[in-house]
Amino acid sequence: MNPTSSTYQNDTTPFTLDDWITPSALQHADSELASYWNTSSVTEFPVDLPIHSSDNHHDALTSEDSMCPNPPNDTAQSLATTGFTVSPVFGPILSGRERPSTDLILLTVDLMLFYVDEATLCKSSSNNFGGFLPVPPSKQLRRVAYLPLLLSSDLHIMLQAIYDIPPSQDRQVLWNSQFGIENIAYGINSLPQYGVDPKEHIRPRSNMYGRLLTCAALYPLDVYTLAAQHGMHDLAVAASSHLLSVNPDIVQLESSGKIEPRYFRRLIQLLEERKSLLAKLIATEPSLHDPTKKCGFLGQGASKKAWNKAVASLTSEAHPGITTGMIKETFLKATADIRCRDCLKARDERLRAICAEWTLAPPRHSVTTLKEVQDKTTGDDENQKRKLIATAILPHLLSLLTNMSNEKLARAEKLKDEGNALFSQKKFKDANQKYTEALSLDDKNPVLYANRAACRLSLKRYLDASHDAMKATELKPSYAKAWARLATAQDHLGRPQTSINFWRKALEALPQENLTDGEKKQKQQYEAGLADAIKTEKAMQEGVPAKVHTIDQRDTPAWVAAFSMLPELSHQDNVGSSAWIIASAYQDLVEGNRKLGVERRGGLDIFQMEVMEHISNSILTDPRAFHINDPDWCLKVMKQIQVHTNGVRAWTFDSFDTLFPKVVERLEKGGWDGTRRALTTTLRCWIVLGHLEMGIKQNPHSNLEFLDRVVKTIVWGQKKWAGVDYENRGAIFRESFLRGVRNLRLEALLNVYSNDNDMSRKSELLEDIWKETEAIHKSIKDDPTVPPFDYPAVKLAYWDYPCAHGHVMKGFYHREKAKLAKDELEQSKLCVQAGTEYMKGASKYPDDDEHHAWHLSVAVELLAKGHASPKLILDVIERLKLAVPKMQKIWAVSSMAMQGRDDIIKNTLDSEEEIRKRLGDGRV
Repeated sequence: MNPTSSTYQNDTTPFTLDDWITPSALQHADSELASYWNTSSVTEFPVDLPIHSSDNHHDALTSEDSMCPNPPNDTAQSLATTGFTVSPVFGPILSGRERPSTDLILLTVDLMLFYVDEATLCKSSSNNFGGFLPVPPSKQLRRVAYLPLLLSSDLHIMLQAIYDIPPSQDRQVLWNSQFGIENIAYGINSLPQYGVDPKEHIRPRSNMYGRLLTCAALYPLDVYTLAAQHGMHDLAVAASSHLLSVNPDIVQLESSGKIEPRYFRRLIQLLEERKSLLAKLIATEPSLHDPTKKCGFLGQGASKKAWNKAVASLTSEAHPGITTGMIKETFLKATADIRCRDCLKARDERLRAICAEWTLAPPRHSVTTLKEVQDKTTGDDENQKRKLIATAILPHLLSLLTNMSNEKLARAEKLKDEGNALFSQKKFKDANQKYTEALSLDDKNPVLYANRAACRLSLKRYLDASHDAMKATELKPSYAKAWARLATAQDHLGRPQTSINFWRKALEALPQENLTDGEKKQKQQYEAGLADAIKTEKAMQEGVPAKVHTIDQRDTPAWVAAFSMLPELSHQDNVGSSAWIIASAYQDLVEGNRKLGVERRGGLDIFQMEVMEHISNSILTDPRAFHINDPDWCLKVMKQIQVHTNGVRAWTFDSFDTLFPKVVERLEKGGWDGTRRALTTTLRCWIVLGHLEMGIKQNPHSNLEFLDRVVKTIVWGQKKWAGVDYENRGAIFRESFLRGVRNLRLEALLNVYSNDNDMSRKSELLEDIWKETEAIHKSIKDDPTVPPFDYPAVKLAYWDYPCAHGHVMKGFYHREKAKLAKDELEQSKLCVQAGTEYMKGASKYPDDDEHHAWHLSVAVELLAKGHASPKLILDVIERLKLAVPKMQKIWAVSSMAMQGRDDIIKNTLDSEEEIRKRLGDGRV
């Protein structure tokens, strides 16, 4: 049973292909992490077959995913190893009542699969789709036609025109960002090559027609040219109306060779009509007023002359796209010397009339038949083309967008300077925020990414620093500092293999000769970094790079002892034993390991998608159950994480900075089912990856970073979707699940604190520990949900143990504060507070858990240092004496026992005699 399930039962939500797209190899994977685990052999899988229901599993599991099969042998299976992707629109299952079932796969040159039906393509094409159809029958479930001349973007456009895909069915395709006008034009222009007539499919009521009309507002000439090429007269007329409100400064020369003469003629006519209208409007002069002493007919003649001067100026520069502001400015400038109020009044009245008429000026366009256009096409076509080129069309929007872009870049530069100033003051968090704001305005600037990477290195956010530095090198491969920061991040992440490569790239990016003093210093630093990385790599190869718990087969691990006790505990209705929690954690780990890897079934590769859920549940329940028996286990897990990530399009290896917008976008376009699976997979993979970073590579900073991401994501989602039920948003947003993660994060904070020598940083970490304990205790107090009596492991793992751990860490907080106390009195007070919290924590653990006995032992030590009452200390010792035999029944063999737990507890118990003696002598 899953403690975070809405019903505390198995989640049987079907895992359908409608919401499920299988991309190819990891798109934004952390390449260094992948290379460390040697995942190059991972096989991708398409989603060609029905999804099998998952096996029954332990009740502590909420299965939101099912097994993901690979396609059958031969062609389809060989495609699985090439890194292909599946079209987000033309996937294995096509939705819509009028969409036929698929029986054919089209493969583009960039290895994207399009699932279509042959009958529709043959019916739409006059040449059997360029001679590629029909595809001979095959024994395979799918037939594949390879289109070597088409990119996926081209085929998307072609098929959407043929199938007339409505917006609701292609919501996952970001039309405006992924398909620019050039892509659309190329796709439509490719249709005739495959025997498809564009004008037969792009009609006024078709979806593609509507999309092109939308594009016409921004790219009128492109759409007009496209329509003219293929005789789509209705579209050409509709697009031409947009040409009348833009500035004809430049017409792209290549367009002239594409537009047929009749369409050039019509376009010229439209432009000339508007220019003629402008000349007609401004030719009418302002009305004359009655003569006055100051301004008679002679004086009004001067006004008329000034007006005509403006008319001449506008006529010489007239173009259809002139604005009312430009018209007004020209006349006001020409008549600036006029002083007569009556003349000025007449001028203004006429200007208002001109501007009003010009605003409504575009001529009405009646639908002209193609024959009428042909009949009116006369004269020298080449001259008409030259005239059109001379009166080019360039949208005012281009200038506007350029100005907006310049303003954004200027703002980004200012934020960068502010970030640099904060960085020099060692205000790294504030500097990081400035760089982040700057990147929201200019995300193509490698310096911003490199600077933020430097900030995050200082903040010990090595995963994020690695992402930023990698992005900087992608934008500027010759950026030596970015390569060096990427190498530094890899060093801190315990990945010397990749670090060596990046240090070398940093050195290669420096000039080979005539180095400046600064570059010479950089070279020395990079060479030293490379040498250290090589040394570390050698040490890892020669020794054991990680601390892995090994269990002697002759010993009885805690989970084995626990399982033997469960029948009796059940008979006694004893739900307060630690046997429940360690047995549950072990059972989840075993189940995850059982389903880990690839299973061949009927010629298919089957990956079971609940593996990460089992393993993450085990870690959340009790990390002490985690152990490795298989030498290939880490590689198998990394392969499984890739499969999970690809299968549900999760964000496991994406930059955390972009996660929230991506989640919101996925939800808007794909709904809750796909979003929930992707987000759940992402968070559970992070939990597992963090645990591996700490347990295998002894890298506490990476573990903390992963857990920080999980906590931030859950808190964000809880606030954003507070009114959404857990069935939709997922069990990961339950308060109990968050407590489990916070409990892990507390331990991660302790590990980072213990490994950090920077006093300022340690102080921040200590305060973070306190805040986390407060958050856990508040969560328990405010959470009304209590699991049923039948699930003792759930209550222990997500209520009792986090509460106990919170008190223990508060004790740790006071103990560390006591070390910094200014005087003995303050130190004693803090030690007593620490001992009291350790006692509270111990009492929250089951009395047969090693944590219970261990923290009682720590409490005795602290109470003694704080000069607490001897009677209180002796009382704690008595509790400890009772706890040790109970502990030994389950926890005789554990990691803590291997590290000298029993000897330390014995020393604590041995102090009883001395305390009693001192108490009897009256010395205390």
